Amino acid sequence: MATLSNQEKAIIQENPIGCQLDSCLREFEDNIIPQNTLASYVDIINSAPRDKAVRAFILEILRCLISLHASRELPSHNTPSEILCIDISHVMSTFARRGLLNTQAAAAFLTILVDRGGDQLIWSAVYELVSNQKTPPTGNGSLPDRSLRDLHHDWHRAYLPDSLDALQLQMEECLKDKSEYYAKTIVFVQSSGMGKSRLADMFGRFCPMINFILREKGDGYPPPDSKIIEFMRESPRGDASRVIIGSPVTSRHETPGKFREMRVAAVWNHSLAVGLLQASLETLNAWVKSQDHAKTTQELARARQELMAPLDPDAQVPEGLEDRSSKRSIFCEEVVEKATKIRDDLVLVRQWRNCFDNENPSSVRQHVEKSLQIQPLRRAARELLDELSKFRDWKPTDSQLVMVFDEATTLFTGPGKADTGRYVALTRIFSILKEFPVWFFVLSTESMIEKLFPSDRPSEDKVGDYATAKSDRGTDDKPPRKLRLFPPFVALRLDVEDRRRWRDPETRAMELAKPMAEFASPEHMAMFGRPLWMAYDTPEKMYTVAKSKLIGGGNATFNPIFANHVFAVLSFRLSLDVCLENPKTLPIVRTAVDSHLRLVISMDQPTGVLHTVTPSEPVLARSAMELLCHMQYWAVAIGTFTNEFLKQGVIDKGIKGELCSRLVLILAHDWLRWGASLRAQGCPTFAPTFTVEEFLTSLYAKEYHGAIRGLPTQLRQARMNFTHFVSTSENLYPNVIEELCHDLLRSSAALQLAPAQPTYDKLIPIYFGEEGDSFNLSRCGVIMVQDKNRATPTTVRSIFNEHFTAIDHRTGKPKPNKPQAGKSANRRTAKRKKTEEPALRENNQYFVFNEMKHPVLFLLFDMRVNPINSPPIEVSYSIGNNPPVWAIHSRGHSKQVFGCLENMDPGEQCEAFFLSAMEDTGMYADIARENMAFHKLAREFRRPEPSVDEDGGTGMGDGRQEIEEVDEDTQMEDA
Repeated sequence: MATLSNQEKAIIQENPIGCQLDSCLREFEDNIIPQNTLASYVDIINSAPRDKAVRAFILEILRCLISLHASRELPSHNTPSEILCIDISHVMSTFARRGLLNTQAAAAFLTILVDRGGDQLIWSAVYELVSNQKTPPTGNGSLPDRSLRDLHHDWHRAYLPDSLDALQLQMEECLKDKSEYYAKTIVFVQSSGMGKSRLADMFGRFCPMINFILREKGDGYPPPDSKIIEFMRESPRGDASRVIIGSPVTSRHETPGKFREMRVAAVWNHSLAVGLLQASLETLNAWVKSQDHAKTTQELARARQELMAPLDPDAQVPEGLEDRSSKRSIFCEEVVEKATKIRDDLVLVRQWRNCFDNENPSSVRQHVEKSLQIQPLRRAARELLDELSKFRDWKPTDSQLVMVFDEATTLFTGPGKADTGRYVALTRIFSILKEFPVWFFVLSTESMIEKLFPSDRPSEDKVGDYATAKSDRGTDDKPPRKLRLFPPFVALRLDVEDRRRWRDPETRAMELAKPMAEFASPEHMAMFGRPLWMAYDTPEKMYTVAKSKLIGGGNATFNPIFANHVFAVLSFRLSLDVCLENPKTLPIVRTAVDSHLRLVISMDQPTGVLHTVTPSEPVLARSAMELLCHMQYWAVAIGTFTNEFLKQGVIDKGIKGELCSRLVLILAHDWLRWGASLRAQGCPTFAPTFTVEEFLTSLYAKEYHGAIRGLPTQLRQARMNFTHFVSTSENLYPNVIEELCHDLLRSSAALQLAPAQPTYDKLIPIYFGEEGDSFNLSRCGVIMVQDKNRATPTTVRSIFNEHFTAIDHRTGKPKPNKPQAGKSANRRTAKRKKTEEPALRENNQYFVFNEMKHPVLFLLFDMRVNPINSPPIEVSYSIGNNPPVWAIHSRGHSKQVFGCLENMDPGEQCEAFFLSAMEDTGMYADIARENMAFHKLAREFRRPEPSVDEDGGTGMGDGRQEIEEVDEDTQMEDA
């Protein structure tokens, strides 16, 4: 048994297990032990691969352990920086995939559990069970040869020039602003797989380039320049270290010892930066001089690009050259040799070291800029540019040379917090060269966007550390002026392959006619989203990489209690937006971009706020679905999302329950398309499409499936394929409906409509044609969804102002009309006649489907209503006009309404989700909103007139009572 520390014992005592494992234990004692009376616990564990009941029990007990609060507080014995629940998750994943488990430890754990051992004994047995478990490899932290071949092939694919044109335009506009700037530096800020490296490489076809790849070996493509990385990571040692430490400081400091330590780092890092840049320019110049000057500068750039290009992974690579061309390896070796000498010479010069004696803002940059020791760097730049000017067709442009630092965050080395000193020094030296037409591109798909492109806010973790703090960018004027940074570049295209095919008339015609059944093929899905997906030649590789990148890459496995993992996978299903007003969102958004593929739209440099979206990517949506459905992780993920995001106020949940309805719609999809067969067979298949009837019976409780069968066959057999939601900011209008539906079907998406959209909140596209036939635009149809978050119910008739006939949920046939009786009915009828408005379909802005040739299905979600006097689900139809409208009105949000909750959330996680995701309602909330006097435009909202009831009494006159009376009778008396 594992030994517990005093701290671990205290955690266990503070977080008792209680009765949380009892249901699992009862299952074991009632069903499994009686069938294995003569077997030992070891035998029972060994039977798991062939006994589904034992296998399910083990997975459930591990899942319960993960959900216990103590497992999230107890430290890991395998990896000190992690927690115990991660180790349990690894054991669970290994067992689920391969059936592997430490039999003796598992048997000992069961013995203690059945004997009702104390909490300390149980957790000690858990530690023993997870001891020495390794993370199963799932990611692409070290790319196999076959993936390198795929990426190499994709690297040479024809390039869509949109982003290249945008980059050139941004560079021009940066210089049009005549205010002083810090450096000709552009940081490429975007998530992984968007084509940053390829864009920089393509720029090198038109402009001479020095391009250093600084990523870790085996961590992506193109392969790294290891010699350059090793040089930039060197630490001061020997004579250099002694000289810097022993050098007298020319100014006084409050903490001399600490300042000397910072000064050593500053001198060394800036010497590294000068050495690398100067040596690179001199080495490139030597090559340029050897070229035929009859070439154009573009031909020269192209020749240089091809010389430095990555090798084909299938080529024979000489030993010691890794997978780079011999010319590139020799270039890097020459640069490092020269840079080492320049660096070592610099640190020996007292005047150079004196540049770092003052830690006042911008002092280092201003002293370096004026020093004699920086002149050789300037001379190297000038001589290279003079040599380039000798080539045919040379013109004095603003961009004659570019230097690229790809994966620049590998320079952030150091114990604990990231040491940004090398990067800060490099960018300071960039600023020294701003007088020349030389640009610097900084790229990274890793973390620390705030370090690559710092905001103007003070950096709290670097106060007083002038060696690593970002430059103040001040001039030497009195008072100093702040030099501007160029904005980051974010304009990298999604859907590149689809756009390429759309621009060619022949391939466009093929895409327009492509059958709906092919929209779910991996080859089709890969056309949408980031260009990376087109690189892989098999679906297995593509989905493996997609799952890995979703959860941060490397060898991590999805853990549904990790907030960042949950935010990533749910974002690509539910189209989540963050509340930028909440400062807690800043690190969440940065992490999501850095490590979880969220897309940057813009960045506010003064504050560092990233404006981001979750892009529509079918590959990631399907990958996220598989992660969430694995071992019923959905329920745990919903709990994590509720506690870590909804309750913290960092997610925009909408004002009408929009997020709640998106969740139940996605849960219904996942149960239908993956979860049911996964639980039953363990090996699901991803059907290309599914019918409207299959979806509705997955969504709603079984008791009401009869009413669903009352829908017309044409509507029930229409096909669907959505896997995720996307959003829009524009209201619907009739002219776009068919093409919009086609595009949504092509990208396997449903649409969350604009906040100001009348009548509807969501659009789910459906198709009335055969899935295997050529696509026919005129056969597109829609399911429209309206969300309600009011305690008082509404009716379908009150929305459409039309007569609707109810369907009996038992027989699936129309209900007979019930005659209205009594004084109450007469009052309601009189009120309706008095306030009668034209039918909704007479207003094209509100209905928008008058031109549609097929029935419209309308889903009304009254999420907050408690269905006491009415059935939870009611189906009705209006067929007096074209197109016919069929409606399903649901009241409430329980498992008695939505059958998918019973299947996907055996606990009550969704209930907590709904309570957290829906806005407050009721009179107290209404009065609070009415304090915003023009929240609604009608005067009645601000100044309701008193109403007089039939007994002569007066009321508030705001219509609340009367609306409740009218809507209370919701058993389709409208029929």
